[in-house]
Amino acid sequence: MVLAKHQLLLAEIVLEETERALTKKLRFPDSVVALDLAILRRNPVHPTTPAPRDFPLSDPDDARILATALEVGAEVLVTGDRGILNARDRIEGILVTDPRGFWELVRGKR
Repeated sequence: MVLAKHQLLLAEIVLEETERALTKKLRFPDSVVALDLAILRRNPVHPTTPAPRDFPLSDPDDARILATALEVGAEVLVTGDRGILNARDRIEGILVTDPRGFWELVRGKR
């Protein structure tokens, strides 16, 4: 749905985190991870933006993901990362939601 009706904005840091989650957390086979990343790389991939020191996120990788999303002009940051989701009330300039919240948003149920 994202690829059909929305513009997917990706950054190197997002692809790195995706690879880590698929490999380490979900234990997908390397061949599946490689295929997923190859499909994602068919879209433009933006360089990672350094995060300012005053960002509302303590994890440096989370801060770089948020900084990059803001830099490229994303309207929505969809994430399952608890650190980012727990800080969403302190984040301005972008809607931060989890995958279910995004699904409900695009389906008009939110």
